[in-house]
Amino acid sequence: PLFIGQAGTGKADELGKLALSPHENFCMGGPGMIFSRETLRRMAPHISYCLRNLYTSHEDVEIGRCVCKFAGIQCTWSYEMQQI
Repeated sequence: PLFIGQAGTGKADELGKLALSPHENFCMGGPGMIFSRETLRRMAPHISYCLRNLYTSHEDVEIGRCVCKFAGIQCTWSYEMQQI
């Protein structure tokens, strides 16, 4: 499974407020996101759960949280793109 985009961890003033672990990231919404078919297959059945359990009002963070929880992956870091 792949979740490709510009990885982010939030703005400095949001650290600790996005309910992310120190090692977690998300694909930022502005540049866009690419999901592999396998990622969508794993995540899609759980979209309703994710929408009922939002921690923030940031849609990109919440998509990343849903992908991480149900597809078991995070947004690719730039160094990982060299291996794709």
